[in-house]
Amino acid sequence: MKIQIPLPLKSEISYSPEGFIRNLEQEEVLNYYDGSLDVPMHGLYIYGLPKSGKTQLVHLFASQGMKIVSCVEDVFKMKDQGTVLIDNLLSEVDLFHMMNHILSLHGKVLLFTSFIPDEIALPDLRSRLKLLKMIQIKNPSQEFMKILFFKQFGDHQITVHEDVIDFLLTRLQREYGVIYQTVETLSEASTINKRAITIPFVKEILAL
Repeated sequence: MKIQIPLPLKSEISYSPEGFIRNLEQEEVLNYYDGSLDVPMHGLYIYGLPKSGKTQLVHLFASQGMKIVSCVEDVFKMKDQGTVLIDNLLSEVDLFHMMNHILSLHGKVLLFTSFIPDEIALPDLRSRLKLLKMIQIKNPSQEFMKILFFKQFGDHQITVHEDVIDFLLTRLQREYGVIYQTVETLSEASTINKRAITIPFVKEILAL
């Protein structure tokens, strides 16, 4: 397989449904997206590690007409019940007020976050979140990691040989963030050093 030296360009993130890679790790969430399951009365609390595809899932649901809200002001403009999408808000106080207003309208919330439920500090917010069905996005399988490595390198316009990916898979933790950081590091180093990404290069850059 031909190996390409990358151009010094940042990859562009696309959240289009056409670019989504279906996987077993997100299967339970996708059952609601497909309509195989009905969203529960108050909604879903979907949590997973950073880079686990939560924002891509938000945009998938948005493609079905659900509204993405990013601040309290967006929520308080709502006058009717409906299903809204919240992508990893940092303020627990804001989220508490948003939840109260949405639920007062008998609406539903699909909350996507990196925080596990026990990490929520505000007691009143924890009680509201208990109304939602909890779904965890699992760490990637080795097979899915391989797919993601090829996709991430492809997003950087870099083609690597399969043996390089296999080498990485046997030496790295099975975490989404590890895949992202590894590809970023190797892509940048490849550009700076004007070298192809090979196993010797990977060993040198990542000290493996």
